[in-house]
Amino acid sequence: MDDDDVDETIKRLTQQEKAIFIETDALQIEMGNIVAKETGSGAIVYDVAKSTQHKDRYSALGMALKYISELEDQRKRKCIQNVNAAIGFVVHF
Repeated sequence: MDDDDVDETIKRLTQQEKAIFIETDALQIEMGNIVAKETGSGAIVYDVAKSTQHKDRYSALGMALKYISELEDQRKRKCIQNVNAAIGFVVHF
């Protein structure tokens, strides 16, 4: 392939874009490390298969998603409550 054949629209990744790919790869690896384990009481917990593996990014992502979900649920409940409020005008002729 000649240098003349190279598409001019191809650009190099910035450091920030490279960091996003690296962090995403690390997250995918950590997600692959997660296994379901049954506790003595019969509850299911999600942990890593080996003590040398990590799940920090996955745990942080899960907590963030849970927090966002709770915020969305609060907003939905608030919107529903406002819909049931009686708003109107009284006109006498």
